[in-house]
Amino acid sequence: QPIYVDDVCELVIKLAKSFEKHKNKIYSINGKMLDFGYMCRTVVKKVGGFRTAINFPVPLFRFGMVVANLIWPKFKFTPDQLDSLTSGDKFDQWEWWKDFNINLTSFEEGVGRMVKEM
Repeated sequence: QPIYVDDVCELVIKLAKSFEKHKNKIYSINGKMLDFGYMCRTVVKKVGGFRTAINFPVPLFRFGMVVANLIWPKFKFTPDQLDSLTSGDKFDQWEWWKDFNINLTSFEEGVGRMVKEM
């Protein structure tokens, strides 16, 4: 359930502006539920290059991410993110962005922004 950092920042600003209303409350913030395969295809599409999907065992894929981080220091995808995405954890789906009137950044758009910053 990835969530784009700018969306979290927008939420924090809104909470700070109405601090008294939200103090002493706990919010569980989540992104929309996405399929891991969809996320991989989206990243490949946005990064460009070789576009054939190959299923790698997660440990081999994690090793590739470690190597990529060594070669490209600004690489935005980390082994910790892979562990989180493949853990199988399920979280409650609270559509907080509707309650706080935030236009949630789509996964595809967020990945596109990250790739532009690399």
